[in-house]
Amino acid sequence: QSDYWQATKALGHGDFQILVFAPSTVQEMVDLVSDAFDKADEYRMPAMILADGMLGQMMEPVELPEMRSDEEIKRLKDELSDWALVGHSADKKALILPGGWAGQEDRCKRNAAMYDTWEKDVQVEEFMTEDAELILVAYGVCGRISKSAVRILRTQGYKVGLIRPKTVSPWPYASFDKLDYSKVKAVLDVEMSIPAQLVLDVTLAVKDRCPIHTCLRSGGEIMRRDHVVAAAKAILDKEGA
Repeated sequence: QSDYWQATKALGHGDFQILVFAPSTVQEMVDLVSDAFDKADEYRMPAMILADGMLGQMMEPVELPEMRSDEEIKRLKDELSDWALVGHSADKKALILPGGWAGQEDRCKRNAAMYDTWEKDVQVEEFMTEDAELILVAYGVCGRISKSAVRILRTQGYKVGLIRPKTVSPWPYASFDKLDYSKVKAVLDVEMSIPAQLVLDVTLAVKDRCPIHTCLRSGGEIMRRDHVVAAAKAILDKEGA
């Protein structure tokens, strides 16, 4: 279980956002950590990997990214030398000013304009959504569990798809705008949090175009795919009745 609101909504005094990546496999943890470092450098903003206890203890094979050459590392250090502390020699100083209060509002305005560009950095998996009558929404471990549940439900004749955000900040609103709401009867928010937290962004993305239901676990209880399958069937069987 991870605190979604703390990561995406409540990190400070309400005047900044950060990039938040949500891996669902060990391989994605490797890949998204690399992305997070690069984006943090690009925007000079913090980036967070929103993982959980289950993913942290999981063992899976991974392919590591290719090592960067000494030349590339030197180029990156040179580009950052005006502000980053990168192990300068004793006779070279790098001063990072605290800033105080002067000019902070202007900085917040510049940051707000920058956040508006983050849509291009969205990463999302859309799985079997083209003809889906029910869309599951989940991130992280719940995302991989939900993907497995979609496969099971499809074999039983239920038209179910999955939207799995790999970035939860920025959020993949465009994935919901692409859905055919003449087919989509409902959305099922799957998360390990009670009360639900992810559902807030799901609600903003759906924009009242269909009902939203939840499938929740908490208190150290792990989401199971049979919970997701049962919740999905209950919604679709009721809609089809």
